[in-house]
Amino acid sequence: IVSVIGGMTFLLVLLYKYRCMKFLMGYMCLASTVLLGFLGGQMFYVAINKYQLAIDNISFYFTMYNFAVVGTLAVFYEKGIPKYINQAYLIATSVIVAWQLSYFNDWMAWALLIMLALYDLFAVLTPCGPLKALVNLMQKDDAPAMPGLLYEAQLPEGATRPGRRVRKNRADQNGNPTEAEDERAINATSNLHVSYAISGVSENGVVESTTP
Repeated sequence: IVSVIGGMTFLLVLLYKYRCMKFLMGYMCLASTVLLGFLGGQMFYVAINKYQLAIDNISFYFTMYNFAVVGTLAVFYEKGIPKYINQAYLIATSVIVAWQLSYFNDWMAWALLIMLALYDLFAVLTPCGPLKALVNLMQKDDAPAMPGLLYEAQLPEGATRPGRRVRKNRADQNGNPTEAEDERAINATSNLHVSYAISGVSENGVVESTTP
């Protein structure tokens, strides 16, 4: 499982590095829709049986269809969608994926968690780590936007992604603007959300933001 996760991580980095954005976006949208609709539906079905909820098949499938479609639009389209809805769906995705660990026995679950933690340290902290490489690629000035890869905190007004230079006009004592200078935006750490629908695991790493 960890080997599949590692392979998928490197594949995502390579696709992003060589600007295979249409293929990457298509994969991410399909993976997110399947994860929210199918795995989310399994989780909802368990809740229905546990709490004896009264719902017919048509309502069940209609609910999960809307949940998956709205979630995919919230994560990848973003325009006109409040930030808290986008964040809620990213958290829901992580919860659904983490819930899959309940199907393993205790020893397998703990062993998998430990190995994932070790792999996460390698992927984020080491110079050759794939998530570290992905963050470095996304910090370049010409890096294309990739919604769905990042869980971002709300940015203050005027803030920008780390690595992007912003122009700021300085004024002299008389209030007249002088030569503009480049300044780096402030950056902090948060969580990097990477979808692994095929392997069924998400990773934590670093995200560009000015607020934790």
